[in-house]
Amino acid sequence: MIATSAPATADQSNRLECLRQLVDLDFVSFGSPNGPWTNAPYPIDYEIENHIDRAIETVSVNFRLFTQGREVPWIDKDIEQFIPGGVEPHERREIRVLLDAYGVADWPKPFRFELNLIDISDAAGRSFMLDFGQDGPCSAPPSPGLP
Repeated sequence: MIATSAPATADQSNRLECLRQLVDLDFVSFGSPNGPWTNAPYPIDYEIENHIDRAIETVSVNFRLFTQGREVPWIDKDIEQFIPGGVEPHERREIRVLLDAYGVADWPKPFRFELNLIDISDAAGRSFMLDFGQDGPCSAPPSPGLP
């Protein structure tokens, strides 16, 4: 299980801040629909860099799309994604996720994007926010190894 919502306690907020120091997330692009229809999924590309000593198997992010002059986003979506091959320790990878964004072609431009990390899980399915991130001040414990 992986955390998929905003932290509720001060401890969880501290853990989330720690996670965001250990795992870099950078927005790359918001592409055109994958298909001839305006309601086809839109690709979002972002990079993730892993500064912990465990491979990352799953990432949970919040994606928000704004237009100029609006405080409320057109899209505010939490996305949990399995990463084929994972992100090994000290590796940086570009990841693509497809987002249903019906009507986005008709929204005013330019767009402004926010991409925020919510949680990660390791190869054993342990969540940083719920499991192994609780063990120390902004550091993940060594991986227990494979059986």
